Amino acid sequence: MSDFDRENMIVGLDIGTSKVVAIVGQTNEDGGLHVVGIGSHKSRGLKKGTVVNIESTVESIQRAIEEAELNDELLRYLFFMNLAHGADSKPTAAGIAAWSAALLFEEAVSRSVGTNSASYKPENLSQEGVLAAAQSITFWDARGLHGISNPADAIPSSCFVIMTLDDGLWKREFPPRPGELSCEDENLVELKATTNLEEVEEELESPE
Repeated sequence: MSDFDRENMIVGLDIGTSKVVAIVGQTNEDGGLHVVGIGSHKSRGLKKGTVVNIESTVESIQRAIEEAELNDELLRYLFFMNLAHGADSKPTAAGIAAWSAALLFEEAVSRSVGTNSASYKPENLSQEGVLAAAQSITFWDARGLHGISNPADAIPSSCFVIMTLDDGLWKREFPPRPGELSCEDENLVELKATTNLEEVEEELESPE
């Protein structure tokens, strides 16, 4: 496979009285299964293992699957990380940032030569053009990979989500709706130094 394929996705459900857990996996070329998402939601509509309210039960299942489903770009990042480093590789914040930076460069290059436009001229590609195009990118989320930021003005993302670890599973606390982030402007604060630090030059003596 040259890219991830949603047709090879497998979803498993564990419907319990207290919670519904959904797990999303992808089959690989060796026939194995690589887990790409796990979601859980409080179970409603069941009592002692019996469905007493089908609508509430279906809603609980839908919410669990929504939490387990991942953004397409994140799936792409996980797929190529697995391809390059093996099934035991773990995603990191630094890896996500690097992937986003590569996409940002790609976007700047595309804008500089007019990709997907009538003014497309690949011969116009230059360092100055790419830098100028990058300065026009004021809305950036790496195709939904992370919260919205403004790289042109060096303004980081104000988006966040609060999650807690409950019985080995991550549980969304705020915002409560699956896939939603809190992105209010007031989320960003400026930190200022309150103490004047003076550089002290001393010769270090050997303990011997």
